[in-house]
Amino acid sequence: MSKVVIAFVAILLFSCSSFHKNEENNEVLNLNPEQVTNWISDINFFHAQLEQLHINLYHSVSKKDFESELLGLKTTLPTYNKYQVMVEMMRITRLIGDGHTIYGYWSNGYSRFPVYFRLFGNELRVIKTTFEYRHLLGKKLTAIDGTEINELIKIISPVVQGVDNQHSLEHFLPYTINVAEVLFGLKITNQLNIATFEFTDDNGINQTVILNSIPHDKLKDLKMEVLYERPVNLGEPLKSTNGIWLSADIETNTAYIRFDNYPGYLKMLLFAHGVKKQIAKNQIKYLIIDFRGNGGGNFFEGLVLAQMLVTLDSLDWEHGIYALIGKETFSAGVSNAAQFKQILNAKIVGEATGGNPYGYQDADRFLLPNSQWTVQYSKRLFRMQDNQTNGLVPDVKIESDWSDYKQNRDKQLEWILNNISSKQEHKD
Repeated sequence: MSKVVIAFVAILLFSCSSFHKNEENNEVLNLNPEQVTNWISDINFFHAQLEQLHINLYHSVSKKDFESELLGLKTTLPTYNKYQVMVEMMRITRLIGDGHTIYGYWSNGYSRFPVYFRLFGNELRVIKTTFEYRHLLGKKLTAIDGTEINELIKIISPVVQGVDNQHSLEHFLPYTINVAEVLFGLKITNQLNIATFEFTDDNGINQTVILNSIPHDKLKDLKMEVLYERPVNLGEPLKSTNGIWLSADIETNTAYIRFDNYPGYLKMLLFAHGVKKQIAKNQIKYLIIDFRGNGGGNFFEGLVLAQMLVTLDSLDWEHGIYALIGKETFSAGVSNAAQFKQILNAKIVGEATGGNPYGYQDADRFLLPNSQWTVQYSKRLFRMQDNQTNGLVPDVKIESDWSDYKQNRDKQLEWILNNISSKQEHKD
């Protein structure tokens, strides 16, 4: 090798070493040539697998535009670190346009800053945090590392995963804005695992806090302080299993089923039998099924419950069955809410759902061979109503807001209980 070539290589290595950063010291290396090659292979695999497996990959983005985006990413890979590649893959995946097609940032190790938010209008409020930062509960986020809230939302929104419509974007954005790797990949934060968060309270008093991110597997084991839990004052649970339970107010002949999760077919069958027995025993007339915390599962399990409920003669089948929905209601939760409207004649109350009742669902996954990130894709098209809408639209729309939340007031459930009370008074 000539001295000129050796000198050139030395200069190149020196430039790369000064340009690259040490991730172990809270800094991140740009991709080296081998990593670039591996990523090109992964991107090609990503494209080929989606074309082969997704039910209709180009339902929202044209093939030409999608391929142009992938080519642009491959061209710029040498200037990126792995987190910049990650958020670009998230952005490109979002272009596919259905909430079940996801680039799983959580599948390859990630960390969060220990403050959890909920979006009220354009305000991100702290609703959960660790004991150390409990004084931040209820406060508004105003900036991260100097980027103000409106700009934060603008930058982060295009990479949020799991989005079917504006409602699911509003639900999932708060769960993305505290992910350290996402913020760093988007160049919102200057360092990977540390950032300056700025807050204000309702009196306009500002507070700045420097936070360190915590690996997700450690954070989930920490004791958390929660601002409020949704209140339900309808008696003690009569029947429960894995994320779904029944309670009742015998005096008002009203039962409440909180349907957050799908416990498995056999457990659902046993639960549904227990619900049927309790409602028949207590001659329940009014039934509320709460899907607001239901993010999805196997909607056929929900039909098992409906099958049991439809046999009960004590229920008011014309005006006495209600289903609560919201932005968190997604996938099978939306399907079941739409089906319960049809099968049980349920009146739908609350906010439009994060999932669409007419859309691409029923997901499967594959793994990128080199980077080991998981990609999820849609396999089916479900039509739970005749027309396409942005979410399942409630019959009675009642928006959640910060004023009610900070008072721990559930005005959606309140409306239903008041509606039931008015029916009873009218009858008397």
